[in-house]
Amino acid sequence: MNKLIYSLAVVSIALTSCQSETTRENGNESDDATAKVEVDVSKFEELAVEPCNLLTEEMVTSGYGVTAESLKLSKYSSKKGKVSWTAYCTYSWKKSNFDEIQKRTQEKMLEAMKSGDTKNAMSVAMDIEKASFEVGITNLKIYDDAEKAMNGFIQSHTVPDSKDVTKLNEAIDAESSDKLTKDGKEVGKEMVGGIAANLKFEKIEGIGTNAYWDYLGNKLDVLYETVQIGIIMHISENHKENVAAAKKLAEEIMSDF
Repeated sequence: MNKLIYSLAVVSIALTSCQSETTRENGNESDDATAKVEVDVSKFEELAVEPCNLLTEEMVTSGYGVTAESLKLSKYSSKKGKVSWTAYCTYSWKKSNFDEIQKRTQEKMLEAMKSGDTKNAMSVAMDIEKASFEVGITNLKIYDDAEKAMNGFIQSHTVPDSKDVTKLNEAIDAESSDKLTKDGKEVGKEMVGGIAANLKFEKIEGIGTNAYWDYLGNKLDVLYETVQIGIIMHISENHKENVAAAKKLAEEIMSDF
């Protein structure tokens, strides 16, 4: 499952990166009166190489009323010793009805996958109740300057249109056969279509320079001038409560910089 999630994330990044330099008029433009946020970038860069430096076990146990014994830690950091977009540090703990939810999830996913409709299967996966609570940090990035940061952040939180999907499918077709088989290309294009059909972002006010809730990633992405962080948050079945908790955690983490 972790490999699948990682693959989806990589394809999602490819989808958004193939968009044009100009921000489209789709309701995701930035406000001219964006907040000015001072960040010690060098200090952030030093610690963010290992995401768990930013989100510790003690922060989770004290912040969400969970014991250290019940936590499961999942983490990944770049082997190159640099801040990595794909690096993450997440803590999860089982809900009281974990087994019951897991059973329902398996039944729904098996039923959805029988149809062979990737878009539908991903849509079902997004709506399925999670069996565990989860708090994490990921999608860490440092931009060269504030303008590039704002443009890049908005582009990566803009739903791709049909032209973007076509370009990415063409790129997949152009891959050599030794890198990607014919069947692999078809699977890749199905995955691209599924992600594009299920991407959804919500503009979040009152934090950082700019911020969006990413429904597919179940996280709050926040831009602080030239630094971006993503806060994975599921501590409630109520969306507003998860957004509020993610905002609070993002501010707690960035208060050190």
